[in-house]
Amino acid sequence: MAAIRCRLTLATSAPDRWHISARIQLTAPGVGCDPSKMRRYMGIRCSDNVIVFNVPSQGTEDYQVHLRYRLIDVITGYRNNWLGIQSNTNVIL
Repeated sequence: MAAIRCRLTLATSAPDRWHISARIQLTAPGVGCDPSKMRRYMGIRCSDNVIVFNVPSQGTEDYQVHLRYRLIDVITGYRNNWLGIQSNTNVIL
């Protein structure tokens, strides 16, 4: 399993009220995103403003990460629109 760590800062007084849902695709560097191949993951909060996604590794350490995420309010169930991030990174195995 690869661990993708993201730092997320919420402008709210109750950050524990929100969960993060993501659609992630790992590709070789320079390869574009194929939305039909993105898989869903729930983020795990491990410390202040740090979210971890555990994603099955593909045998190499250099990936291009395509990530779309949205926040889910645990009280009301409200979900915001999908937001996207794309990054070249070394993944922690």
